[in-house]
Amino acid sequence: MLACRFKQVNSDESKVTCETFIPGFTGDLYGTDPVVEFHAYLSPSKKFDTLDELRECINHAAQRAQEYFEE
Repeated sequence: MLACRFKQVNSDESKVTCETFIPGFTGDLYGTDPVVEFHAYLSPSKKFDTLDELRECINHAAQRAQEYFEE
C-alpha cells in the first residue's frame, strides 16, 4: 500500500513524498532502493477530523489491498 503526498515547498517548487506499507513485512529497507509497483487505486487523499477516522481509513485500505492480492 502506497500513500503519496504533494507539498508546496515554495511558489515555484513542489515536493512529492511517498510512504509504503507492506503487510507482514518486518525487515529494514532503509538505505536500499526497493521497486514499488502500482496495481490498484484505493482512495483519494483527504483530511480527517480525528486520528480514529484516519486509522479506520488506513485499516480499510490495507484490508482492500490484501484482498486484491489474494484474488
